[in-house]
Amino acid sequence: METPPPPPEAPKTPVLSDAIEIVDDDIVIEEDIFIETEDDASFEVEIRDYIDYQEEEAVEEEEIPLAIVEEKPSFMSGSLRKFNTCVAEHF
Repeated sequence: METPPPPPEAPKTPVLSDAIEIVDDDIVIEEDIFIETEDDASFEVEIRDYIDYQEEEAVEEEEIPLAIVEEKPSFMSGSLRKFNTCVAEHF
């Protein structure tokens, strides 16, 4: 019996320190950023109730053709069994 070949080598894990460049943090912020959080009357928005004024369309229903069968149809003046036998013979 032959020995199976050795398993392939596992891929090497990349070293993140090669991809990340470390720089000095010597940036000085000279002015503060001020964000005003107070309400301003110039941004006033009027709130209204929403009312949908769409006219309803009249839906016209089409008549579906309908025929009422009072008598069960027959095949070659015979019964359902005769029909099944004929179909089975010719199939």
